[in-house]
Amino acid sequence: MVIIHKIFSKLRLILAEQGMSMAKLKSKTDISRTTISKLYHNKSNGIQFDTLEELCKLLNCRPEDILSYEEIQIDYKVIDIWTDCEDILNDGNGRITNDVARWIIEAEILYEGEKNILELIVEVGFDYRNPDHIDIEIPDFYDETYEKLNELKYPYYIQEYIKEYLKPYLYYEIEQIVDYRVNFLNL
Repeated sequence: MVIIHKIFSKLRLILAEQGMSMAKLKSKTDISRTTISKLYHNKSNGIQFDTLEELCKLLNCRPEDILSYEEIQIDYKVIDIWTDCEDILNDGNGRITNDVARWIIEAEILYEGEKNILELIVEVGFDYRNPDHIDIEIPDFYDETYEKLNELKYPYYIQEYIKEYLKPYLYYEIEQIVDYRVNFLNL
């Protein structure tokens, strides 16, 4: 289980509520476009007090309306992994070059005292053509996964963070089983 303590920017929500674009905000302040964009997309590593003060004055709000300190607990478990034989490609000599594994992952999320279970289906593509390095491709989430996260009614920044956190988790899990897959598939 991972416990995440993070400060999130809610600038995107405030601008939406006030019907203001990032460009309009930029035109009304001395804040750089880069700073506004990083705060809007939750990519900022910090904020200067004068920037926060300028935002609060313009948007008629308080610092806690712009910034939120959150604790999220996430525990991911791989429930099942399967490979569809139709997705396995070989080089014509019977040697497997590519395959796609579908992972069913259960994410147990504890946020604001409420526990939710989210089942995710993720396709992971493997390219075995270079025996010294196996390329792994993890595509973006399916629309179904986005819908499931939306149903949980978490703020958008929590949803984005959960989605962002899943890829490193998958890479870690894949590293744990790649050797087994290579040996099992006689690569």
